[in-house]
Amino acid sequence: MVRKLALICCLITSFWAKDLLEVSAEKIHSNQEKGLTTISGNVVIKKGLDILKAQKVVIKTDSKRNPTFYDASGNVNFRVTLEDKRVMNGEAQKVTYDALKNEYRLKGKAWIKEEGKKNTIRGEEIVFNPVNGYASVVGDKKKPAKITFTLEEKGKNGK
Repeated sequence: MVRKLALICCLITSFWAKDLLEVSAEKIHSNQEKGLTTISGNVVIKKGLDILKAQKVVIKTDSKRNPTFYDASGNVNFRVTLEDKRVMNGEAQKVTYDALKNEYRLKGKAWIKEEGKKNTIRGEEIVFNPVNGYASVVGDKKKPAKITFTLEEKGKNGK
């Protein structure tokens, strides 16, 4: 049992080798052969200042234990610092991250808000890629997709 727990901890921490990762949950199960780690029951994952909370998180890895896909479900909320140092808070019923495409997908009453600004995205489904700047928002008949952002004024010299 101790050996299995140590293996699970090594597997999880190998995903973020440079940063300390703290995972707490009611249950953690790992199957190396299938490349799946399932974390369930009041899941809290912290890495530096970043935090993810959900009822369940499933992490898929390739044969070299590199993460390829993350699936968080059940009242997911998060706070993450992007590479450009912007801090984003968000919430959805389900959040997936495709590590190979660097693409996030939020579904079900989804929203993302930039901390310290009024920049907000709301919809039933939000897809975004922070590397290439791609974003797509889908609403529904009762609640349309909504984006709120601050327009930066150009200086007098046009810059």
